[in-house]
Amino acid sequence: DRDVTGVQTCALPISRFDESIPIFQESARGFENLLGTSSGAYLYTELFKGMSVEMQGNHNEAYLLYDEVLKKWIQTRDTSDPMAVFVQTALGSVLRKLGKYKMAEEMLLEAFGGRQRLYGLDVNVLVDSAMQLAILYREQGHGKKSTKFLDTVITSSVLKSDFERMCQDAHIRAIVAFDAGEYEAPKASLMLLLHEATGAVRHKNNREVLWTRITLADVMR
Repeated sequence: DRDVTGVQTCALPISRFDESIPIFQESARGFENLLGTSSGAYLYTELFKGMSVEMQGNHNEAYLLYDEVLKKWIQTRDTSDPMAVFVQTALGSVLRKLGKYKMAEEMLLEAFGGRQRLYGLDVNVLVDSAMQLAILYREQGHGKKSTKFLDTVITSSVLKSDFERMCQDAHIRAIVAFDAGEYEAPKASLMLLLHEATGAVRHKNNREVLWTRITLADVMR
């Protein structure tokens, strides 16, 4: 049933990965029977399944799913449309996790350029693409390239209105500075983040602030 298949895809608790994957698989079979494996509905379902698989740490399987989705998508559609750019970003991210840095760089640069053309500076997905590249370059030991990509979006309104992304930006910059042997300035910048999510503003706590605490504890040790 077309309606049931759609609900299976959309109305699932995506953080419960063991439960979500079989639901995606059932939805994909339904869309394949109804619309074929080149349909947008089928490919979106495979993409979401890949995200759940990736979150479980199965990076090779996620890579194969993303790669297949991208190939099928661009067979019949524009390579620069939002879905293609979305899949390129996911593919670049998992390639980085697999240590395939050259392939990851090519994919993430293409996605970054696509998002610039599609959306401009003041959207969260462009900021996310810049951060993906910054993390990639930092992992390769290219600190200057890392901060260069953060600087490309430094004037984005997203970093003024979205506290979690502001924390991500500050955290990456601090880690790059620690890598370079600095200590006091990056430590102070991260301590300021903690002050912005403590006491009366504790509700501003987010995942990046939690990672920031771990980084601070590590460098202080």
